[in-house]
Amino acid sequence: MPLAIAEPTISSDQAKSEGARFRKSSLKIKDFIRTLLGIRKTRQRLPPGRQPVVGSNIVRDTLRMHLKYPISKEQWDWLTETGWRTIDMRNTRRTYVSVEDRAVRALLRAPDAIERAKVHQAILDVAERLAARELAKKKRKQ
Repeated sequence: MPLAIAEPTISSDQAKSEGARFRKSSLKIKDFIRTLLGIRKTRQRLPPGRQPVVGSNIVRDTLRMHLKYPISKEQWDWLTETGWRTIDMRNTRRTYVSVEDRAVRALLRAPDAIERAKVHQAILDVAERLAARELAKKKRKQ
């Protein structure tokens, strides 16, 4: 009498997670190859879009600001002049550093362009320190 060996069954959740793990590792390999071959291109700045609505995100380089408060046309014009752009976060794989809510409030409540520039520079300084810290962590892991 031959022995019957049951084949292992895989649930659909396990199959999905295996597929996601495979896609993620293949993206890492592609990323590594592109880096080795020097295929990297500097990212072009997005064109200024429409004034964002409450609940949307705006980005500048590696910073992301979630707008929980309405902004005026004048504020949006100033933000676009300093490099901020609207972006659909559903379609991006990039990682961003989130600007704290209180910093966003301080930026939007600034009475004039001079105060707004000071708050904006403080936000950029904090982001630069965070980016340096993250880079140091990555180098330690290697």
